Amino acid sequence: MTFFSFPIPFTGLPAPVDEKAKKKKQIFDLARLLQEEVSRFLEQQVEIQEDRENPTRPRLPIFFVKGFNALKSKEAALDNYKYSKASDGGDRTIGRGSHRFHH
Repeated sequence: MTFFSFPIPFTGLPAPVDEKAKKKKQIFDLARLLQEEVSRFLEQQVEIQEDRENPTRPRLPIFFVKGFNALKSKEAALDNYKYSKASDGGDRTIGRGSHRFHH
């Protein structure tokens, strides 16, 4: 019995990129950018507060709350919407959920 050490040629095309995974990665990247922007905003607020006699604790900016809620809604829609063919040939929604951050 003889064994060959040649590599097995790749005969198929690469698996298509899962559209859901692609969208989740985009949401993750946007969330990271939002976090970085909020961190810069809060650092700036702390610097401004240092000069005050009675500093107040910085609050989360409204753009963070709205941006976070929008990204969570998109993620929830990807995770929780399931479609199946209805008897009439149309699509119907089976389930939906959402997780929100409230400020």
